[in-house]
Amino acid sequence: MTALRGPRLLVLSAYYFPVQGGSETHARALVAFLRNAGFDLRVVTKRIDARSPHVERIDDVPVHRVS
Repeated sequence: MTALRGPRLLVLSAYYFPVQGGSETHARALVAFLRNAGFDLRVVTKRIDARSPHVERIDDVPVHRVS
């Protein structure tokens, strides 16, 4: 885990990458912008595939998938 770089922010999204729709694409772009602005981010999203990991890093941001 990386050291805190700035304010912490939790992003909740019903779906997130690799699902690619309008809101998912916007959420990923917003997370990238905020990460580059120095925020310490976590994403929580729905786990849609039992084979997907519970936690993974996407664009250097931890993504937690819940059932």
